[in-house]
Amino acid sequence: MAARSETPTSNNPCLERHRSATTTGPLLTINPWWDVTQRLLAVLGLLLSVPVLAIAFVLVKTTSRGPFLFRQVRRGYGGEPFCVYKVRSLHVNSEQATALGVASGDASVTRIGRVLRRFKIDELPQMWNIINGTMSLVGPRPTPIALEDELARHIPNFSERHRAKPGLSSFSQVTIVDNRLGSDLVKDWGERFEADMHYIRNKCFAYDLAVIVLTGLYLLRSMLRPVFRSRPNATAN
Repeated sequence: MAARSETPTSNNPCLERHRSATTTGPLLTINPWWDVTQRLLAVLGLLLSVPVLAIAFVLVKTTSRGPFLFRQVRRGYGGEPFCVYKVRSLHVNSEQATALGVASGDASVTRIGRVLRRFKIDELPQMWNIINGTMSLVGPRPTPIALEDELARHIPNFSERHRAKPGLSSFSQVTIVDNRLGSDLVKDWGERFEADMHYIRNKCFAYDLAVIVLTGLYLLRSMLRPVFRSRPNATAN
């Protein structure tokens, strides 16, 4: 697969200090027509999401203190820092406590935030990241910088994930569903890293489409899970 070696640059000193170590492998070539198509799809997706985001805005603002949108610097293509957008699902000033991940039932998550996170509604503003070119529909998920730096100390070549644009969804996200934290954090991310590298080594249009389909099934599973959990257990006759 063709690759380009140049690394994006930033003139913003606030972002510059978050740049990661250079990847050892070449950056993947960005297919121009697929890149434009993704941006157009993101525009359509963002427009269609307006009613959902409007409802989320009311619920977030009336149930917890703080802004509606959460912004955080993360590393993207070529290690270039960028600002990622999410609907706020955590209580204000809880970033440090959740830097290495958010456990199920974590008190840092707001009541409405649990719903937003379950159905990935909090990720919808990242459509804007796709539109401005800092993300794509499919690619390694951008991680908080504190988490990335911690994982890089334990997982060799972890920065190789930056050879591709970060994605709204990823192969690792739809194949490794449950997050493991604490003592299992590095092992969990080691598996996710292998999945991300499989994507990077084999990236193509068909692979992206497959991940998009798997993402739809993943979201369907998330919606149906509460229904099946609420069904009474069958008893033997």
